[in-house]
Amino acid sequence: KYLILVSTYTQKVNIFTGSAGNWTLYKTTPCATGVISTFTPQVFGRLTRHERTHYSASGTSYYEWLSYFTSGNAFHTRIKKTSSGGYRSRTLGKPMSGGCVRLYDDIARFIYYDVPLGTATWIY
Repeated sequence: KYLILVSTYTQKVNIFTGSAGNWTLYKTTPCATGVISTFTPQVFGRLTRHERTHYSASGTSYYEWLSYFTSGNAFHTRIKKTSSGGYRSRTLGKPMSGGCVRLYDDIARFIYYDVPLGTATWIY
């Protein structure tokens, strides 16, 4: 039903609807992929699991609506501060992450709730 393509060059996520040989662009949105030292793997894979909220080891920040495309990399919201709920970094459109794909909240929520596990993802 869905196909997700992520360009690490343009820092865009493209979500398509349809089926093999008949895809229609549904949404395009900016993202933030990994920096050089913690790059986002360029891989063809599938969504493997969801996690509602993940807290940092220090407990000072968190992100929500995780949808994993590798064992350690996921689509998720921008990182939020535990103390205020505000964002630690609002930046999208350039590499900023530790290898995951950061998104606007509504897009991360959409992938979490509406895009089924097993959906093909291509990070290039």
